[in-house]
Amino acid sequence: MKKIAILIVVFLFGFIFFALLKTPAAVALNLANPYLPKDLQIGKASGSIWQGRIMQLRYQGEQINNLNWDVSGWALFTGQLTGNVKFGDARNTDEMSGRGDFSYGLFNQAVALN
Repeated sequence: MKKIAILIVVFLFGFIFFALLKTPAAVALNLANPYLPKDLQIGKASGSIWQGRIMQLRYQGEQINNLNWDVSGWALFTGQLTGNVKFGDARNTDEMSGRGDFSYGLFNQAVALN
């Protein structure tokens, strides 16, 4: 009976781990929607919460195209949420573009943008 309980616990942790690992970005955005600003318009999202893309993002009259992000899962073990973002097309002068790194301390809630 003890072996079965251990197997069930291992299975549940494994299931939760892989469910988080494979969570689609569109599902995460739908869950986060009530907490986002009302005038934020988000286009089609693809990929996962770890590495994904939003085709178009509009907020307060500004539009960002091709927003890509890559979040480091390993940094979570140190209490940091880190990653990088890229948006726009640098070759197109009519559109806003940029790239940068971000870091958020899960314990001290400090934000760093580079």
